[in-house]
Amino acid sequence: MRRMPESPSTQQSRRKRRQLPMPGVAVSRSAATIVAIATAASVLYDLAAASPLSRNAAQMLAASLANSSSSTGTDHCAAFVQQNIVNNQFVIGKASSIIACYNSFTISAEQKKSQIDALSGYYNIYPFLDIANGTYAPFFESHVDILSSLGKLANDTSLTSEYEFQSAVAKAVWTLNDGHASYTPKCFVNVPIFLPFVFSALYEKPGATKPEIVVRDALTKGSGFFLNGNATETALADALDSWWGTNGLNGEKPSKYKGYTVVSIDGVKALQFVQDYADVYTAISRSPESRFNAVLASYAFKNSPSPVTELVDGAFYARKFFPPTLPDYHTLVLLGPTGDKVTVKAYWAALPIRKNVSNALTSASGYYKSYCSSSKVASSKTGSERDEDDSSLSNSGIVRLQDDLLRPLAFVPKASGAGAFHQLFHGLSKRPSHVDLVALAPTPPSRKDILDMVMPHMNRMIDSIKAKDSARNAFSLSSPVKADENGAFYQLTADTGVWVLATFMPKDDTDAGIVNWLSNVTTGLVALEQLGVTRLLIDVSNNGGGIVCAGQALMEFLFPDQQLIHFSYDIRASSIMVNLFEDTVNGPNAAAAKSAYKDSVIFTTEYMNSPAYATPLKSLQDLFEPGKTVVRGGKSGQYSNRFIEASCSDFKKAIKDSSAFPQLKSGWGPQNIALLSNGLCGSTCAAVTRTLREQFNNKIRTYTYGGASATPFQPTSFAGGCVAHFSTLLAGAQRAYMANNNTAVPGGPLPFTLPVDGSIPFWESYSILSNTDVPVEFVKQPSEEWLEKVVDPTDAVSVWQAAAERLALTAAKGNGKS
Repeated sequence: MRRMPESPSTQQSRRKRRQLPMPGVAVSRSAATIVAIATAASVLYDLAAASPLSRNAAQMLAASLANSSSSTGTDHCAAFVQQNIVNNQFVIGKASSIIACYNSFTISAEQKKSQIDALSGYYNIYPFLDIANGTYAPFFESHVDILSSLGKLANDTSLTSEYEFQSAVAKAVWTLNDGHASYTPKCFVNVPIFLPFVFSALYEKPGATKPEIVVRDALTKGSGFFLNGNATETALADALDSWWGTNGLNGEKPSKYKGYTVVSIDGVKALQFVQDYADVYTAISRSPESRFNAVLASYAFKNSPSPVTELVDGAFYARKFFPPTLPDYHTLVLLGPTGDKVTVKAYWAALPIRKNVSNALTSASGYYKSYCSSSKVASSKTGSERDEDDSSLSNSGIVRLQDDLLRPLAFVPKASGAGAFHQLFHGLSKRPSHVDLVALAPTPPSRKDILDMVMPHMNRMIDSIKAKDSARNAFSLSSPVKADENGAFYQLTADTGVWVLATFMPKDDTDAGIVNWLSNVTTGLVALEQLGVTRLLIDVSNNGGGIVCAGQALMEFLFPDQQLIHFSYDIRASSIMVNLFEDTVNGPNAAAAKSAYKDSVIFTTEYMNSPAYATPLKSLQDLFEPGKTVVRGGKSGQYSNRFIEASCSDFKKAIKDSSAFPQLKSGWGPQNIALLSNGLCGSTCAAVTRTLREQFNNKIRTYTYGGASATPFQPTSFAGGCVAHFSTLLAGAQRAYMANNNTAVPGGPLPFTLPVDGSIPFWESYSILSNTDVPVEFVKQPSEEWLEKVVDPTDAVSVWQAAAERLALTAAKGNGKS
């Protein structure tokens, strides 16, 4: 794995970067005075360091802010703190109150144009630029002209604040539905918002064609969100209970509504609302079923303090980034277990995530200087140049899918002062159009009506209890055959083993950590074989990917005698892309630029091999000539020759070394292996899943569960390949510009004016066996079966049991048994 430390020229560039003037900020009082008051009194709570307000300090702050005034108008950032102190300890406000703060920062036409020009430089080398603008059935349809959309925003005079503009840009990027493409403004992610409830889908009985939406959990005392049970957590839980009880829940705590069925949200049938919401505001996949599952609760493996599956809360619960059109609350019509129907308002609660954020919010100018000014433009995220694939690496600067999208958002105090919350969802949201209004009965329900409403819930509860009791009798989740923080191995039955393959990127991403992970994986598989397990279920639910070469190595460990054919790749050979490569490799100052940017190889062929001979490409001609002309989106475009990943041979050789890793004796035939997914299997996970299916003519079956309808769907989210953070691409571009005597390639990547984090994919992926010019990112390949016996997608054991039952039947047929 290559590391990419910041080069000397990049450091120098950042030191010399021009400071842009701070946009206009309405300030009503002395920022210095407010900060001094807040700091001296230690009045602002700190979730991470567990330092809540004292009563006197809270009163002191409120009085100080209230008595401060100015003819320039209200300071909405200071007002957010002043007006939202709960229980004299915590700052909890409505979404609109922090939005008012964010909207304090004006933006000029020049700043908008500069930001769009910079972002367009990255999307000029986006590999799917053409195909995203014109793909039709039988492939995933896409009709997004991203450059045109961005150009319109540069000239949109209605976007008068930086927050409105950045929200519109992020939304334009999300229309691509590309899990590898992201754009997150750093200025507006420091005060996340939370709903009081976590929602899940529940299929009342086997064979149900549509699920119900239910309140699965609540952000309240005694729930899984407050893990440590210390005094600060208890105080925060009490504060949230108090805040939500006052705001929308009719004086009740959120926990009262756990288990209630959601009839409608904002006047729209609940199921339709969730799907609409997912389709618009989750960009993780082109598959609507995957998006649906992403916004609702599911499960994930956790190894600490003991092996267990934990609730993953879903994206319709919390968000760090949200748009100015977000409503303060959603109106929910809920149906209780006894047939009672109640209407509540679920407010979004806004909470600063760190003490320094809270301190900065005591003035708009102070907050902007701390988190939004041009000095914050340079990303602090550097590291791997192209760590094979998905942005799972903590130092790569690309979105960590596992942590940022799919992990539970738990309050965990840490003395270090680190953030108390994991990012769940960098999202935009607005209320979907009001359709399919639910009409409430004008007359009281009859006894029969009540029984009709109550009995399905009773039956569902009974079935759930039976399933869980059966699971407990079968085995214990806390006693895996092998486990570490990256996954686990279980013997589900005498014949069936479950491999919980949670990631292809170990949390310890050092060389030693990766070796240890591979050792644990191989040891776990060998242990299952030694226990006499004859069927293997691989659960890739919520697997965000990782290292491409690790995925290829694991496949070859499972099938050491099979000549596996892995993905090949190409790049969009636009004139901009070709010039970046040409300047980097052959520019007149190429040697000096290579020395200055020695770890930046993004615009070189150093990581590319020929598919036919598995030998390194010798020159740019090997990459670009003759290339291939393809018509996409109504336009004729030029693409490079195909190539394969160059560094995977070392991984594959190492994992077959019996002196380093235990080896399988016989393993499992493809008919005795199945893949299990909720559709949230991305990047390397998608590459592995598709390769295994195609290599064995679908003898390795895939099972999906969840979704809004009872049909098989895409088990993967977005395909694996090269994905790069903006800083990685900029460093590569700066190497190219330096190599050509500091001459920029017109239309190439440029530094941003406004601070953002983000990434784009850099390669297109192809399955050699698919024999098509359409990259796998747009190819539909639904699972063989949808698991109709999965009632509760958050119950891992019942999901495994349903999949194991189907695997036993198909394996028996594949092995010639009736």
